[in-house]
Amino acid sequence: MYVYRCTSFFKVLAADHFPRISVGICRRERISTDEVDTISSQLSATPMESCFKFLIVLVAVLAVCSTVSGGISIGIKRHVYFVNQIGAGVTLNTHCKSKDDDLGLRHLAYNDMITWHFRTDFLDATMFWCDVDWWDNKTKVQIKGNFHIYEARYDIDACGKNCTRIAKYDAVYAFDENNGGLEYILYKWPRPKMPESTKPYSSLKGIVL
Repeated sequence: MYVYRCTSFFKVLAADHFPRISVGICRRERISTDEVDTISSQLSATPMESCFKFLIVLVAVLAVCSTVSGGISIGIKRHVYFVNQIGAGVTLNTHCKSKDDDLGLRHLAYNDMITWHFRTDFLDATMFWCDVDWWDNKTKVQIKGNFHIYEARYDIDACGKNCTRIAKYDAVYAFDENNGGLEYILYKWPRPKMPESTKPYSSLKGIVL
């Protein structure tokens, strides 16, 4: 027996019937008896069986795509805004990246901002992290740290499409849109311990002259 094999499907040729090929690139090939039996069993499937198989596949796809909140995050563009408000004259050096994207080294002056956008993946596993450092003019030390600036599994629900992070003198702050935009600490700056000899005196109380 001969069949036409196509890029997306094939149909069996009978002696007095020719299939109507609408798409694909097809070629005429001879097939074995075993292949004839396989094709016959596939063609004998009832419409109800085909519909049932389709529904199973559809349910599986929706289960994978659904998020905790019940929506589908694929295709939604999300933005992150990272603002330097540490203090006048302080430059915040940032290097943010994900497993797929590297935003490069940026130097943010006071009130400057870095922003980027992306689309979350099927499993809501998208994550960006940042290596940051800045010079503390008050204590004369270099502040260095790294933190997760965006985690889809938390932030899809917490800040939706627009997530703002503000670097201040004591910490990096974020906002919870589910609680009226409540400001909270996302990351507290690690500060090195100062030697006793370099600690500034708060007052002269107790000193006997």
